[in-house]
Amino acid sequence: MTSTTAEKTYCMKCDILIHAPSGVAYTGNVDEDKFIGSPAVWFGDKKRNVEATAALDSLMLTWKEGKTFAQRRIPYAAITSVEFGTRKESEGVSLEAAITGAIVGGGLLLSLGAAGMSEFGQVRTLVVRLREGDYELYVSQPSDWADRLRGQMVATALGQPLETDRSK
Repeated sequence: MTSTTAEKTYCMKCDILIHAPSGVAYTGNVDEDKFIGSPAVWFGDKKRNVEATAALDSLMLTWKEGKTFAQRRIPYAAITSVEFGTRKESEGVSLEAAITGAIVGGGLLLSLGAAGMSEFGQVRTLVVRLREGDYELYVSQPSDWADRLRGQMVATALGQPLETDRSK
């Protein structure tokens, strides 16, 4: 394995690029890879530089602690629903979300409108509900994330985790 960046590792033997914090392999398909290492703001927790990844069996939140990465796994089987919430920009989203939400995969810039900004200084958030509590996240394109997580929940309930197409 060769470290390409702090978040990406490349295996020359396997010819696979891996998101180092989560251990999930990139597919090479932009539509799939946007769910790997996506910048996020995790409300209710003071962790900074959080990244969200839709792995095969769980939603993973990863962040840097010192020189290593830490993670929280949220198994799809434990998720009861995926909904939307809203937060005021003044609740800490404006600066951090503008920075983290605007940079997605190789530096592609998104406008805040496309990234989840709603009217009157509100941002749309993703609320992942579990029996034991909720996780509220700001991620770019929350509708896409909700669709992806709901699909993973259904596939997991059927015993068939969604597989990504790695041939593209």
